[in-house]
Amino acid sequence: MIDIKLTRQQIEAIQVYFFPYMEMLCITKVNDTTSPDPLSNLDAEIVQSLIQEIIEYFKRVEKTKYKDFPFDLTQAQAMAFWKLLKQLPINVAFQWLNDLCEHLIETIENQVWK
Repeated sequence: MIDIKLTRQQIEAIQVYFFPYMEMLCITKVNDTTSPDPLSNLDAEIVQSLIQEIIEYFKRVEKTKYKDFPFDLTQAQAMAFWKLLKQLPINVAFQWLNDLCEHLIETIENQVWK
């Protein structure tokens, strides 16, 4: 398991700013019929499924009253989340979002590839 500690504010930012783009990216890749590699569409469907699991977890956490949350990911979920985080087009004007994204990427990298 990959363990990431998040605050309620970080969870809300991920839900509002990261998940909509991640979902759209997955849908676009799954529906890409121009790809010569059918495996890439399958990969996109797997990533989409893993991200949906994470989104559902966040929805459950959102309903609790805790301030800080352990965000536990399986190895597969962490890899999918990491891959999509690396592709996020975050505006440089939103430094706190860049910081959050970098924190998540570094935490996953440190726990997966240590």
